[in-house]
Amino acid sequence: MTRQIQIVGIGIHTKTSPCAHACRYCLMGRKSSDGVSTARHIAVVDRFIEWRARNKTSDFQIGQAVNYASNLSAEDQGQLMQLHKRLGWARLTMRIHLGGLPIWSDAEIAKWLRVRKASGVETVHGSLAGHGRIHDYWNNRKGDFDYLLKIFRFAADEGLGLRQRLFAIKSTLSILGETVALLDQAGEPVERYLMPFFYRGTALRHEQERISKRDLDALAPTAQYLLDRDDHRWRSEADWVSVLRNSSHDAEPISLQLELTARNIETIEKSSCDEILERLTKQTLTAYDAIPGREELLERWSDDQNTYIYPYAQDVERLWLDRYLRENPTKFERHLTHLTDRH
Repeated sequence: MTRQIQIVGIGIHTKTSPCAHACRYCLMGRKSSDGVSTARHIAVVDRFIEWRARNKTSDFQIGQAVNYASNLSAEDQGQLMQLHKRLGWARLTMRIHLGGLPIWSDAEIAKWLRVRKASGVETVHGSLAGHGRIHDYWNNRKGDFDYLLKIFRFAADEGLGLRQRLFAIKSTLSILGETVALLDQAGEPVERYLMPFFYRGTALRHEQERISKRDLDALAPTAQYLLDRDDHRWRSEADWVSVLRNSSHDAEPISLQLELTARNIETIEKSSCDEILERLTKQTLTAYDAIPGREELLERWSDDQNTYIYPYAQDVERLWLDRYLRENPTKFERHLTHLTDRH
C-alpha cells in the first residue's frame, strides 16, 4: 500500500565545511564539500522565511543545516546564529560541534572558542565512542579523544556549556564508566547522554556493534544514570513493531529535502519558492510511490523477535526498507524521503 504523506515543511542542507577526519560511524556519508558558501545557503533559507511570512503559513516548518565540521569563519558562524534567531529556534541550537576540527595549538583552540562565544554560541557538543584508542579508532584519528577532552576543558574555562553524546556499542559498553570519569575532569556538562549507533550513513557497515536490550545490563553502575530505559532511544526492533502497529495510520507529516550544491545553486537562486516547492513536491511524491508504505513494511519485513536496539522509528523503517530492497531492487530518489540512508 502506498504511503500517505502530508507535506509540512522543507529542510535545506548544504555541505560547506569538510571534516579534518572521517568518523567510521558518520551519519553523512560522502565527505566532500558541495562548493556552496554559507552566505548563499543563508540567503536561500531567508527567502523561505520571507515566503512563509508573506503567505501567512506560520505552521510551515523550515529546517536548515550546514553539515560537517563547525570550522567556519567567525563571520559565517555569527550569521548562522542570527539565522537561528530569525527561524525562532530554541537556544539549544546556539551550539557548535567539535567533531571534525583540525588539530590546533592551545592558543588557536582558545581563540577559536572565544570568537565563537562572542558570535552567540552558548554550548559545544562532542560525540565520543569510548575513550583512548577505542574512541580514536571509531573517530578515525590518533589522539582524537585527548584532543576533544582538551577542547572541553578550554570551553568550560571560557564559560561555554558542555554537551556530550556517548555511543553505547559493543566495543564501548565495558569502558563507558571510565569514559564518564575522564569527561568529568573537563567540567560538569549541561547535557550528557548515551546513544546507540543510528541505522544510517557509514554506521551501516558496523551492524555487528549494535547492542541488544540484554547488553544494557552490562553497563557500568557509574554510567547507568545516563540510561533511561523508557526513552525511545532504547527500543528494540520488537518494541518498535508493537509501538508502530498501534500508532495512528493518518498521513505522515514529511518535510521536503533540498540539498544545495554547486550543480543546482544557480537554478535554485533563479527559481521562486513556489517553483522550488512544486518541483520538490512532485519528485518527493514520485519517490514515495516507488516503495511500500509503513504498514506494509511493518507487516511483511519486520522481525518482532529482534531485541537489537534502534533509537528512532526512522532507523527501524530504514532497516525494513533495506530488507525489502534486497529482494525487490528499486530505483528511486531515496534521498528525498525520510528513509534516506545518508544525511
